[in-house]
Amino acid sequence: MKIVAPLDNVAETGALLKGGADEIFCGVLTERWQKLYSDIIPPNKRGMESNLHSFAELAKVVNIAHSYGKKVALTLNAPFYSDEQVELVKEQVSEAVKTDVDAIICSDPWLIRFLQEFKGEVHISTIGVSLNSETISFYKALGAKRIILPRHLSHDEIVELSKKNSNKVDLEIFGLNESCENVDGYCGFYHRVDEYNKKLFSCRIPYDIEIIGSKNMSINRRIKTRMDHIRSCSSICGGCSIPEFKNAGLSFIKICGRGMPTSYKVKDISFIRFVIDNTDKITKEEIKKKYLEVYGRQCSLKDCYYPR
Repeated sequence: MKIVAPLDNVAETGALLKGGADEIFCGVLTERWQKLYSDIIPPNKRGMESNLHSFAELAKVVNIAHSYGKKVALTLNAPFYSDEQVELVKEQVSEAVKTDVDAIICSDPWLIRFLQEFKGEVHISTIGVSLNSETISFYKALGAKRIILPRHLSHDEIVELSKKNSNKVDLEIFGLNESCENVDGYCGFYHRVDEYNKKLFSCRIPYDIEIIGSKNMSINRRIKTRMDHIRSCSSICGGCSIPEFKNAGLSFIKICGRGMPTSYKVKDISFIRFVIDNTDKITKEEIKKKYLEVYGRQCSLKDCYYPR
């Protein structure tokens, strides 16, 4: 199982790779895109502080990563692009190809088809909402090499999808940070951290949440426990499920955190690296002990990516 880590700037490339990342994913938000659409409508659902600023910077990241024998994926995963944006996205793909980037993460069906001539790998973003084996087969037929599964799927659902993965598409799951009760592909919230919204995503603003018409007490408890905001929770962890996911044949685990400090990312990589490297002999209690050692806090059901 390989670790896919987030990157925001050239300077942190070496630190992430030395820390144990196997792959890097990043976005590019150019000055031209900003002038035309601002970063309220970015090409990859992230603002300026979470992106590289040019394809020249991307080329530097790719060169550094390749010197370590590691890969880089570019995010072009907006849910869709307008007719006006299509030509600019094509230009960005052309610029990305020149950098020798290894993969493009996407979700717009038009872009997936356009990338069929791309010599690198096509990865389907979680925004592509691969909820079942038929959807995975559909994307495989369009040329996808990897599927990033939706973050709201349960532990058992992920294991079952892996068992039904007859097409042998690589499956990637989320391991740390940025869990959400919403489905990414159906979400229209603005995903940016800045002074304008007081360092919060818009879905982290407190809301009054009321359960209506449900008699399922276990679901009600889960909602009450986890949904203090519409989006929850930034420090969430799936470490305890890694051994079972690895045994089920899942190939990649993603650490979220574009926009976070490099030191946080390195800490996250070290924790996930420890769990992966010890999956054959580690217990859940030992994973929890390592979590406490790395983060200085106890893990809890509220902060669990895959509660069971």
